[in-house]
Amino acid sequence: MAKLNTNYPILVIFTLLIATKIRASDELRLDNICLNNQNLVKVHFYVHDVSGGPNSTVQEVARAAVSTDDPLSFGKILVLDDMITTGPGRDSKELGKLQGIITSADMKITAMAMSINVVFTSGEYKGSTLSIAGRNQVLDRERRMAVVGGTGVFRFTRGYAIISTYSNRVEDSGETPSWLSTANEHGNPIVGWRDVLGGGRDLGHGKFFPSIKRGGVGTGIFTAVSAGWASPLAGSTSFCSMPVCSLSVGGQENEKLAKIQFYAQDVIGGPNATVHEVARAAVSTDALLSFGKVFVIDDVITVGPSADTEALGKAQGIMTSADMETVMMAMSYNIVFTSGEYNGSVLSVAGRNEVAEERRRLAVVGGTGVFRFARGYAVVSTYSTAVAEDSGVYTVLEYAIYSTFCP
Repeated sequence: MAKLNTNYPILVIFTLLIATKIRASDELRLDNICLNNQNLVKVHFYVHDVSGGPNSTVQEVARAAVSTDDPLSFGKILVLDDMITTGPGRDSKELGKLQGIITSADMKITAMAMSINVVFTSGEYKGSTLSIAGRNQVLDRERRMAVVGGTGVFRFTRGYAIISTYSNRVEDSGETPSWLSTANEHGNPIVGWRDVLGGGRDLGHGKFFPSIKRGGVGTGIFTAVSAGWASPLAGSTSFCSMPVCSLSVGGQENEKLAKIQFYAQDVIGGPNATVHEVARAAVSTDALLSFGKVFVIDDVITVGPSADTEALGKAQGIMTSADMETVMMAMSYNIVFTSGEYNGSVLSVAGRNEVAEERRRLAVVGGTGVFRFARGYAVVSTYSTAVAEDSGVYTVLEYAIYSTFCP
């Protein structure tokens, strides 16, 4: 069996079909967002995934008591910070990053529950992000996941991603295990996404075999297909949402757009903490938001910036430090309204939060109550931050959410 050399990027090909473009200058002009012109965009790129060795982009942060040393054993949680490029070579043009958290969540086969963000830092979609979630059965030749939202030109977007493994290579780089694979009936290597498992599992057309004392690099093809609704606006495009409320309220096309403003009271440390670390990677440091740390949050949201103003509900969920170079949180959380106009409804938000930036944007990916079928985006900024005598870091976050809703 021949050995592939050099690094171990798993090249994943992503093809995204998406269509939801809004200029930043138009985000306050909801009346200019039309409701009926559907467009599709196909976005194609490669993901370089390095597991093990000194350049690893995938780190385990936690595991269940039943987890084994199999790298994708049930119950393991991993954080990733992969490079994406225009071509399969690592020297091809870099487009950005694929970052987020993945969990091995099937006791019988190797399948990952994934919540990831595609962050474009160059190219046509520079400054925009796509949020992707779903099940990745890594040994399948082709896998599909949902595009659940985005920011920038992809705000309001929805669609799906098609993932396939382009290549899987190994190198001698220390004691970290990675994998070799046999060829299939067409002479092509059989590989899986990332550092696909060892154990010689039979796929019906070849096996994976563990190769000890190696670091690995895999390259995958990511194809995302996303659908949205766009129309011309002053030489660019603005998003036009689909009247989805007609699916649930007597055939009336009454989906509307809303701007929702509130403040989140976030406390790290001290006796009143609303943010707690639950796991960390071996490479994590004692820095508060060090790469690989996973947190659970339960922040109070209020009408005004003061904690004494009327409480509207909670911001609850999970966030992961998923960027090796900057302080960035991959977030998946819910805005739970327990009073006010939207009492009893929930908005689900996901995406990349680069906390040092003045204004950050995350995707509204769904909801319940009046926000059933919701899509949109959230603009988050830091209103104030202070360290109290009880050693807690008290931060007030200002939210402006632009979301569809069904009144």
